[in-house]
Amino acid sequence: MLHRRQLLAAGLTGAAAMAAVRPAEAMPVVARPQAQALVGRPVAAVELTGKTNAAAFALRSAVGVLTDAPGRLAMRARADGLRATGSGFFIDAEGHLLTCAHVLEGASTIAVRLPEGGQAPARLVGADTVSDIAVLHVENRGNAPHLFLSAEDRAETGDVVLAIGDPLGYAASVTRGIVSATGRRYRAEDALRYVQHDAAVNRGSSGGALVDETGRLVGMNAAIADGSFGFAGIAFAIPVSVLTRIAAELIETGGVLRGEAGLTVQQLDPTLAEGLGLDRTAAGLAVATVKAGGAAARSGIAVGDILVSCGATPLAEPADLGKTLLWSKPGERVSVSLLRNGATLISTVLELDPAQAVAAPRIEVATRGMPQRLDFGARFRPGAGLTVSEVTPQGAADRAGLLEGDRILAAAGRPMADPAAFEALWRDFGRPSMTLLVMREGDDAQYIAVSCYENADGLSGNVTASPPVAF
Repeated sequence: MLHRRQLLAAGLTGAAAMAAVRPAEAMPVVARPQAQALVGRPVAAVELTGKTNAAAFALRSAVGVLTDAPGRLAMRARADGLRATGSGFFIDAEGHLLTCAHVLEGASTIAVRLPEGGQAPARLVGADTVSDIAVLHVENRGNAPHLFLSAEDRAETGDVVLAIGDPLGYAASVTRGIVSATGRRYRAEDALRYVQHDAAVNRGSSGGALVDETGRLVGMNAAIADGSFGFAGIAFAIPVSVLTRIAAELIETGGVLRGEAGLTVQQLDPTLAEGLGLDRTAAGLAVATVKAGGAAARSGIAVGDILVSCGATPLAEPADLGKTLLWSKPGERVSVSLLRNGATLISTVLELDPAQAVAAPRIEVATRGMPQRLDFGARFRPGAGLTVSEVTPQGAADRAGLLEGDRILAAAGRPMADPAAFEALWRDFGRPSMTLLVMREGDDAQYIAVSCYENADGLSGNVTASPPVAF
């Protein structure tokens, strides 16, 4: 079972995490080579003959990343105030190297431990928190050894791989494992697909190279699946093809420009589908919010619509839409098909806007069930519409996870602002669950399916397991 994402270094907290280390006067952008130069010849051309040589070759490109950030996963500060926070590796002869964006969170000073010994200051070229990839630059590297990027992923399940990095501060460490799976997600909403492997990685391994037995780059270690800081044999690496594409754009422009649809969506499950008047087996993405003036709003998409396809891709989960939009650019036109009022199929075209920073989505937990009728169990602030002022323990609202301060915008697809009208609707509602559109302070609106009945074991099917995800 995959537990919550366990970061290996300083902890990723969202797109705002890189604000303190964006290229600025203190950290100028370096000269930018052509993107094509990043894709090199196969490592086999250097005549590696075995796994020992492959490890030695990869180690000649490996660095440790040091920052002044006091991140909770960083090692103890040294006399110069820097802490080991992660790993990295050189990707060209000009001194560019890759690491994970979360390794640099909160840093204003960055240095690297060099493969040949000693350390050197590093400048941030650019970072992309969506893919968790950052490019650094070290001056005066000459024609130093480096790993070659590739536009093609060749890793296959069962391949032997070596993880290179500085786990727990142990510099230039090598561990060995196999590729457990390719095309893997470690969170439901992830649009990227990762290489899963079982080579041992721990804190400090983030940003380290994953290579095969010929020394060819397979990916960059980014996360582990575990409930603690220990390693459970499940690690995730960003594939080399993604590294190549993102690194090229970061070196060229200092950032990654994406298109934004201007909406948040939530995956249908049987309870949510039923609450929206659909068949319990319906698949699609329920639109929870639409950004005023954004691409979705301009195309006529409204809250409550069900997105069923984007281009030729059926939409069953947020990651399906994410895959379509991940490499999109502002101004690009994307066709979308949707259901409205549970029946009418509509096709429209989105002209994407420049993407803004997106906060990490919430993840709720689901349970299900029915028979005994429940009281809603909430009071509302006088004169404040349906803003919750008190939640009764074990009532339907409490079991659904509603909190004091939450504001109900709609119930069962109807805009709602009057407490008396809502209470009458709840009392007479004939379906097993009622879907509420709820605004929580500091968050996007999200759908919550509230069970009208209690299970025999005293539990109820309340909160949809799908989080709202912004695009």
